[in-house]
Formats: sequence, C-alpha cells, structure tokens
Amino acid sequence: LVIWIIDCMEANYAIEALYMTSTLVMWMFIAYYTYKHESVLGELSDSTSDDVLENTEVAESEMSEVGKQISTLFDKEQIFLNPNLKVSDLATQLYTNRVYISQAFNYVLQTSFSDYINKKRIEYATRLITTQPEMPVTDIAYDSGFASLNSFYRNFKNINGCSPKVYMRKVDTT
Repeated sequence: LVIWIIDCMEANYAIEALYMTSTLVMWMFIAYYTYKHESVLGELSDSTSDDVLENTEVAESEMSEVGKQISTLFDKEQIFLNPNLKVSDLATQLYTNRVYISQAFNYVLQTSFSDYINKKRIEYATRLITTQPEMPVTDIAYDSGFASLNSFYRNFKNINGCSPKVYMRKVDTT
C-alpha cells in the first residue's frame, strides 16, 4: 500500500518497477499458499455447499445402503484406526458426497461422525487391553487411532465410565 501511494504521488520508473515487482511477489505467495492448502480450501468450499444440499431429501433406501457401507468399512476394514479420518475421506471411499455420509450417520446410525469414530476406537482399545494387558496405554491410544492422549483419555472415560488404567486393573483382577 505504501509503495502504491508513493507511486501515485511521484511518477518514477524505479518506484513503478518496485511496485510491480512487489505486487508480483505478493501474488506468487498467494498462489503458492493456495496451491499448498488446496485440500483445506476444498473442505471449506464443500462446507458452504452443505447448506444448500442439506435441504435435499435422500431416499431412505439410499441412506440405509450408505449406512451399511459405512458399517462394513468400519467393521471389516477398520478405517477408524486412521487418526486423520474425515467425512470427506469416507465419502471418497464410498463414491458419494459428504452430505449423504452425514445424513447416514445422523438418521441411519443415530449418531454423529465423530461420536461413531470415537466409539469404534474405544471398543478397539478395550479389546487391546483385554487381549494384551501388558501393552502401554500410550501405545493402545495411538494404535486405536487417536491422535492425542487427551482425546483418548476423555473418550475412554465417557464411554467406559473409568480411566484406561482403572479398566486395566479390572481386567487384571478377573
């Protein structure tokens, strides 16, 4: 902005060249960061189209089919073990859009995407605890698909009613 003001006040070829060069560099940075963060921008553009698409009705049979496909992916392929799993990733694997996936979670599976993932991850963690009681809690958390220990502890306690350590002690005594 300062270079533009100086350029407007004084017609000098050096200032004009500096202005044009700085503008070009600025646009190159914008283009570079837009390219590098294309997936984030895609997520943002998908979320704005969600508002329009939410009003569309999906046939009940289609939603139930998507719900079955989701259950299959989670139960057989255990995609919930991916700590970076997003609704858009699931939609890509099922060749559908994010709205159908969200509607299937809400109406067919009667839960949200994040709650369903966390439930599956905690179920997997409890199986690990019972089958491999010597395994450290941190390894169980990360092997179960959690990206952070705080999230693992919080969800474990919400679902099982106790901390992982207390659960491990219960398993050891039985």
